[in-house]
Amino acid sequence: MDAKIKISVSSGVGDPAGPAGPHPRQPGLLGIVLGVVRDDDHGRTSATVLPPMVIGALLVAAFVAWEVRAPEPMLPLYLFRSRSFTYPCAPTPRVALVTGSSRQGR
Repeated sequence: MDAKIKISVSSGVGDPAGPAGPHPRQPGLLGIVLGVVRDDDHGRTSATVLPPMVIGALLVAAFVAWEVRAPEPMLPLYLFRSRSFTYPCAPTPRVALVTGSSRQGR
């Protein structure tokens, strides 16, 4: 049985991700991940851990602030007002923190 599905493709009129595209969030996430990875060897307050994490958090916060004001955000933030969306998403950061902290006790 052959099924045909028609998918509409937009031409990208306007850039909903912002003037620089979706890439501004990547340095922020990189800074946070870099800090978490180096945390085990250098300690949380060292100069190779704390600044990348703080700068990364600020960049991610700036990206979220941009998305709040964007006419067509990548993920509409009003979805987080719905419990049926937020509750399944809530355990994700906790799982990442538990997984990351479990390697601390080598």
